[in-house]
Order: sequence, then structure tokens, then C-alpha cells
Amino acid sequence: KRPRPIWLFSGFSDRLLGPIDHRALGYYRYAWVVQEMGAYAEDVFFAPDLSARARSDSVRAFIDIFAPGNIVDIAHTSDVDLL
Repeated sequence: KRPRPIWLFSGFSDRLLGPIDHRALGYYRYAWVVQEMGAYAEDVFFAPDLSARARSDSVRAFIDIFAPGNIVDIAHTSDVDLL
């Protein structure tokens, strides 16, 4: 599992960063999800030079992005932040 991106901000105060724009953060989280989906789909469907094992690894990685605590779950937390 990937660490939550918020750790990146742990050394900074609100004075340095200013308030977090939760809409922008949500946008970039979902953009990250879409980029990952596209990259794995490209590996599986549009990279004829990849081995069957590499394709299989990409399918597993695609499924894994939906696991609790992974990037889709992290992006969904943006929805909660906006409420």
C-alpha cells in the first residue's frame, strides 16, 4: 500500500502552506487514479511487447488500486473533505 500523501505536509505549518484547497486536492487525487488506470490499461491492451507475466502483473496492480487504503480509497476521502 502507498502511504497517504498527507505525510508530505507534516513538517509544514498552515502559515507556510496556507489553507489546503480541498477541491484542488481532490482533483489531483482523482487525476492520479485516472493516470494509474490508463497506465495499467496501456500495459494490458496496447503494449504487444510485454510478456504475459508483465500483463498479469499490471492486471493485479490495477485491481490493487481499489484496495482499502490505496489510491482510489484516498481519492474518495476527498469527497468526505468537501462535505
